[in-house]
Amino acid sequence: MSELFPSLIPNSRRVGRAVWRAVRCIGRGLRKVGRAMLYILPALVLIHLIAVVVTGRQLQGDIDRLTKAGILAPVKDLIPTLPPGAENAADVYQQAWRELRLSAEDESVLFDQYAKHDANWFALARRVVAANPEYYRLVDRASRMTHCVFPVDWEPMFSASFPHLSQMRRAARMLALRSYVDAADGRIDSALASVAAVFRVGEQAKTDPVIIAELVSYGIQAIGVRALEDVLPTGVPSPAACRSLYDRLARTDNLTSSARAVKSEAVLMGMDVFDWVRSGRISITEVISSNSGQVATGRRPRLLVRLHSWLWRPFLNADQRIYLSFMEKEVRAFERPWPESRDTTAELSAWLGPGAPFYAVLTRAVMPIYGRAVESRDRATAAIGTARIALALKAYRADHPAYPASLAELETMGWKLPPNPFGGKPYRYRREGAGFVVWSIGPDMRDQNASIDYEIWLKTKSQKGWEEGEYDIVFRAKR
Repeated sequence: MSELFPSLIPNSRRVGRAVWRAVRCIGRGLRKVGRAMLYILPALVLIHLIAVVVTGRQLQGDIDRLTKAGILAPVKDLIPTLPPGAENAADVYQQAWRELRLSAEDESVLFDQYAKHDANWFALARRVVAANPEYYRLVDRASRMTHCVFPVDWEPMFSASFPHLSQMRRAARMLALRSYVDAADGRIDSALASVAAVFRVGEQAKTDPVIIAELVSYGIQAIGVRALEDVLPTGVPSPAACRSLYDRLARTDNLTSSARAVKSEAVLMGMDVFDWVRSGRISITEVISSNSGQVATGRRPRLLVRLHSWLWRPFLNADQRIYLSFMEKEVRAFERPWPESRDTTAELSAWLGPGAPFYAVLTRAVMPIYGRAVESRDRATAAIGTARIALALKAYRADHPAYPASLAELETMGWKLPPNPFGGKPYRYRREGAGFVVWSIGPDMRDQNASIDYEIWLKTKSQKGWEEGEYDIVFRAKR
């Protein structure tokens, strides 16, 4: 072999010696690293513990401050409970839902937003209303009850579900359906009573202190306003019926309930996530991927999650401080008038983009941006304002040969006109043929002269190239 390859053996020996020297060098390096780690690791652990303590105290200081300011509240004070001995409207609603006789096909036809209310539609509506006397009796009874608490599994709170809200929306639609039938048959005061029931259902939908319940309530309010806009021109309601519904609408306070919902979500949703991550019950990855309900049960994965949560604790505390700061600003936004509320939520949304700190992982994952909710709330409130003015105009018309020339005449007769949520400017009004139109400026703060209402804007904004919020909130009565 050496004769064939005379240089192989010497080269192999040189390679072997080089490898051995490298191994010895690495060994000496590892021993030096090991000795260094004996000093570095305790220092790192000490630094980590100091960071945990410092950031933990800072976090607790923020929590104490926000609790004192009323932004945060104990969980037991947020979850709705039934007073001892009180009757629960939720039980009556659930009885009503079992009594409902309504096919999916009929529901799709009757509650299509753009369905034409022709003779066939009214024939179907009369059949459905006539087939559900017990359902209506129970819903009417439930809507008048003081307490309404549906069973909700609040543990874990950040994944709580509210299936009853869809049934509340259906109840509102059924009541609106009855108002159409009553108005078509000449029972205009009864129609207004059904519309009042719609708004009572909408208030009870807010029992759960979460934004989704608020949004469902706004949707129910829209159902009531739309029904009122359709039934008012069909007859001459009595001034007493108009005043009764007017007063009912005046008690709708979306501002207070929405601020309460945001405060509750700060505790019930976001804070819960941070606590679960801190305890190692879920990982940050599970939160980000929305798989928090599918927590692994193996011992080794959970130990790794707990280890990671401990190592990440200083950053988690700093992340939670950012979350609390954001939620405080969200609550303040809901307490401010438009457009300050819109501008605040827009700033928060922009801040959560690429410019946010790298450790604000959970804040970006769980922080809700309520800009749309603020607009929905104020749009619903403005629509209720137009409905109240329309009722006052109808009551005025019952005692006069024509509608007033201006809204100032209503105020001289004791009708207190509501403030406009979009900038506080007065509502607009004009007589139009035998009827009238009342409108509010929209989120863009510009008067479209009632030419673009929300539904028109929603259907054609992409075709027309309209900007966000470029619409008015309009209530139009043909007579």
